[in-house]
Amino acid sequence: MARKGWEALSDSYRDRLTKGGVTRERYESGDSLAKARGHQSTAYERAQSKAYRDINRWVDRFAKTYGRDPDDVREALTAHGRAEAENVIRYQSTMEKAFDRGQTERASAMYKAPPSAAYPDWMFYYHGSFH
Repeated sequence: MARKGWEALSDSYRDRLTKGGVTRERYESGDSLAKARGHQSTAYERAQSKAYRDINRWVDRFAKTYGRDPDDVREALTAHGRAEAENVIRYQSTMEKAFDRGQTERASAMYKAPPSAAYPDWMFYYHGSFH
């Protein structure tokens, strides 16, 4: 199926393509529109899906371990974006491992200096042991 000419596209669609990096020349030469139209590669989408599954698993485990509502944990964790949520999960997991290995001073120091003040205190503890 042949593409419409650049001028036949609506203004809003041309703007969307342009913002996505597709110029008139690239459009008319037949370049892929997938990225400009909001589509990503399968590998990218698979990685995104895995990241969200991992976050949801962590939320469920955290909520069960600490007696928190999973929705409250998820809301607090994801309020600042996926990358920040992954950092918080890594930090909390490192703190828990330190405590489990008998490194209570290290775990306590980590609790007292969380990676972000934007999270509630209850996001950073292990069975209440760092208080």
